Amino acid sequence: MITTATTFLLGSMIFTTSAQAAIAGKTVKGPKGQTLTVSTTTVKDGQKVKVVGKKFNRKIGIYLAFCVVNAKGEMPGPCGGGVNTVGESTGSIWISSNPPAYGKSLAKPFNKSGGFSQTVTISRYIGNVDCTVVRCAVVTRADHTNSSNRKADVIVPIKFKK
Repeated sequence: MITTATTFLLGSMIFTTSAQAAIAGKTVKGPKGQTLTVSTTTVKDGQKVKVVGKKFNRKIGIYLAFCVVNAKGEMPGPCGGGVNTVGESTGSIWISSNPPAYGKSLAKPFNKSGGFSQTVTISRYIGNVDCTVVRCAVVTRADHTNSSNRKADVIVPIKFKK
């Protein structure tokens, strides 16, 4: 006999499993314990991917972007999306809970636990760099107010479908 409580419990389990599957791609842990999860890491040119970040330091603003991966210890870049001066680009997103005054309407704030959920558009080319030839990734890196800080770098490599 199935009771109302059992039906609710089963329905909750199905919903939770579906929600987890929606962002079940690849998760990478950063140098300070932060995590970056990308919904899929094998994409087509122009595809959008869902990106979820957790446990980021809310005092350090970041860029979430699709970038060329450079040597270890070097800032990822160049990145797609360019300078996001209107806050609407899906190629690069500025996330900061304490941006300078000029960035208050541009930056997206972290949630209370240092997390975010955004969509990033993946392009085969970043400028004239072909990401089927060089290594590119969805990354976080410290924003321009602290750009030499490598503690915010989290890198999830992306491959293109043939």
